[in-house]
Amino acid sequence: MASSPLIEKICRSIQALERKTAFGQTFFEPAGLKKLLTKDIIDSILQESKIKTPIVSVAEFQTFIFTPDTDFFTIFAILLYMRCPQVIKQFHPRQQRLRKLPIGTQALEDAKIFSIESEPVHKRKYFAEIQHKFIPHKFLKTTELEVLDSNRVLPFMAQEQIGAGNFGTVFKMQIEPSLQELGLTPDKNGRIFVIRKVLKSLNQQLVLLYDRNTNGMQKNKMLEEFGKELNPLAYLGELGSPNVTPLLYAYINGTEWNLVFRCEEMNLESFLGLDHKRNPLGSFKHNFTFYSALHGISTALRDAHNLVLTRAGEKVSKRYLHGDLWPANILVNKDTFILADFGLATEMTQKDVHHYETSWKSQGQCADCRAPESEDEARVTQAIDLWALGCIFAEVATYIERGKAGVDGFRGQRFEELKLNGKRRCGDQLFYLDGSPPVLKNSVMRQFEELSKAPGDKHIPELLEITKQLLNIDPIKRLSAKDLCERMFFLSVKSLFNAVLGEFRQPGAEKRTIETWGDVLGLTRPWSPASGARINALGMPCRQKLLQIFQGLHDKGKLPTREDLMAICGFLTAGERARVPISEK
Repeated sequence: MASSPLIEKICRSIQALERKTAFGQTFFEPAGLKKLLTKDIIDSILQESKIKTPIVSVAEFQTFIFTPDTDFFTIFAILLYMRCPQVIKQFHPRQQRLRKLPIGTQALEDAKIFSIESEPVHKRKYFAEIQHKFIPHKFLKTTELEVLDSNRVLPFMAQEQIGAGNFGTVFKMQIEPSLQELGLTPDKNGRIFVIRKVLKSLNQQLVLLYDRNTNGMQKNKMLEEFGKELNPLAYLGELGSPNVTPLLYAYINGTEWNLVFRCEEMNLESFLGLDHKRNPLGSFKHNFTFYSALHGISTALRDAHNLVLTRAGEKVSKRYLHGDLWPANILVNKDTFILADFGLATEMTQKDVHHYETSWKSQGQCADCRAPESEDEARVTQAIDLWALGCIFAEVATYIERGKAGVDGFRGQRFEELKLNGKRRCGDQLFYLDGSPPVLKNSVMRQFEELSKAPGDKHIPELLEITKQLLNIDPIKRLSAKDLCERMFFLSVKSLFNAVLGEFRQPGAEKRTIETWGDVLGLTRPWSPASGARINALGMPCRQKLLQIFQGLHDKGKLPTREDLMAICGFLTAGERARVPISEK
């Protein structure tokens, strides 16, 4: 049947909607099709094609095409694209069987679709091939593992490889905004980016056994490896920590095993290469943001080390070892640090009531943050994560004081010390020297001493004291993640408190109130268990209020109001409030 001018015009408009993905596939954006094929347009096509039967009118066909929870609209668009919209009437009496795409050639043949057309076999095959262009995948936020058909068109519009390692390859992907419901907001150019991690297959011939009856997967080696990263991310995601990278989507497509994450500004390794004095990233123009970010990453590690949540009314408790902490695996946005890459995460086994450990294999890594006890085939505890965090704290402290050049110099000193000892090996910039027992490098101790002498930021000595406790050669004597969180929250509040005081242009009643408030809470003195516990009891709401006062002073030159001061003093006990003067103005 020859196409009418109207159908040809609409077909050309449909063709203009065709988009090409980063993988060379093409698709038609569903939102564009719906905008093009309005009810009036479809009515005109139905009328012109004289689509009706003795028992079904044109109006009823239009209602049929827009039947909710079916793909008849898309089926009609495919038929229109094929220049045979009249075939829609063959779907009508079989609507219960053919309501959802994709539809295989056998199903089309069984239903005798295209039987009224010439070359029905060819048209069925063509329909089965091109239908995938009309049903591109839509990413919906879920922690469930999705198994996608290998023919499914994934709406990734561009990709850039940004990393690779023993366990896979990492890409920055641009995703079609209309085909995602991941809670992501387009940038100023209307683009949305995500991070896609493709895990290497341990066995290219491995067949995934999917048990639909139990809605689960039969265990196999690859699935266990995939679960190493998927499981802790799913659990941590339920806690809603802002300092753990959120898992947006997990899927298997053919032989590829994929994890999709939110795209952040950069990782810490790149961040430490910036000139933050001249061109700081977001809130990191203020030094107190570093302390807040270090507290945030400590909190993320604490949650991974001792994860407790409630599922279906039952308490769930997990203990994970991250196992791969170094600057490249910590992400950075404009406000904080984010723990990422759980590819080596291991669930700990309980040796006794107070002791958890796991077997460890280095996987050939050369990370500078490796702990002294984490040699191949060793039995290790979560303390190796605390050592790694200590290495990161040391470099961040160096960066706060001396910027990129300072970090480069610190790494060079560690390299030279190992070189002079004649032990050239993978991980030349480690923080310790091998021995019986291992010892912290002299270059590390010397760095701590130099940074503490006349620091530009007066909180650096306290940060380095915490760092030393993390870099204890004896893993038993290192700070736990829980204790680290308490120490870092105190230091983050103290840093912010002093930043607030520094914003007052002259002495006054408001400044005296803030000073006395901080003195009552111990923020004018070094950390002690009592002051640390008191500040931690106040929690994030208190810090947030203090931050609001800082922003008012810094951004607007606005003194805190009496209501502001009353609000921040509202976190004190009655006895503590009695010691803090508040003006009646």
